[in-house]
Amino acid sequence: MSSPNDRNPPGDDAATLSEAGREIVGTGESATVLRLRRGAVVKLFFAHVERHTAEREFAGSAAARSLGLCVARPIKIVRVGNRHGLIMDHLVGAVVLRKVAKSPVGMTLALFKLALWQSRMHRTSVVAGALPPTGVVLAQRIATSVAGARGIAAARAMLTGTTDDDRLCHGDLHLGNMIDTPAGLATIDWAKATIGPPEADAARSELLIRYGKYGRFMRRVPPVRIMRHVSAEWYLACYCLMSGRRRADVMRWRLPVAVGWMQGQGTMFVPGLQRAIDRMARRGR
Repeated sequence: MSSPNDRNPPGDDAATLSEAGREIVGTGESATVLRLRRGAVVKLFFAHVERHTAEREFAGSAAARSLGLCVARPIKIVRVGNRHGLIMDHLVGAVVLRKVAKSPVGMTLALFKLALWQSRMHRTSVVAGALPPTGVVLAQRIATSVAGARGIAAARAMLTGTTDDDRLCHGDLHLGNMIDTPAGLATIDWAKATIGPPEADAARSELLIRYGKYGRFMRRVPPVRIMRHVSAEWYLACYCLMSGRRRADVMRWRLPVAVGWMQGQGTMFVPGLQRAIDRMARRGR
């Protein structure tokens, strides 16, 4: 696997923006994506995001392509002013979550396809390269978690009893990070990629489906949240069936992954996730 450091020495590349049509393709929590000429885009991370994030996304995308998966080809790491960026191929297509958000049938099929895509990713070993081990990343995040002393202690104990693996893990795989392209489903946002156990990656996806990004209505009306739990169970059943992995093995990773997710951000349904952490800590899993 090629390393971004080999081909992209640090330096200001203001020409990147001069080539851009300034058309915003998308904006996320850590970056803005602008369209360039010649079928490429530049993902410009916000000023507080360090270069190693761009390097990790480069390495994760390259690793996924080495497995034959449909992802954007990473081209070059750049720096524009005080912002680091990644130039990559432009994936033309619609975000899957936006297509199916209001369609129960569409959502059911999309979660099946997500589980299928993820199980294919987890089928083959990869060389670690520039990507960190899942266990190391989780240990660092648990150390800065705001999940409470009991949950943190239980997560640390559980993480100590686990073993790492050599499979590519996206680290943030959900329908909002999947694009329906003419070439098939593609996955974006590899900045949290790691090398480790597939079960930890599946546990992260299950938690994202269950507790990620609640709107105001869903936060206020508990019965509406039932569909999120049903969707998470459906995804998990599909993943275990297609990957041949046991549900119990995925659930063992659920507590350390959940505790590591709790960093004081408002991008999840905090009360629900905290209750789940407390339950798992009491049960010891």
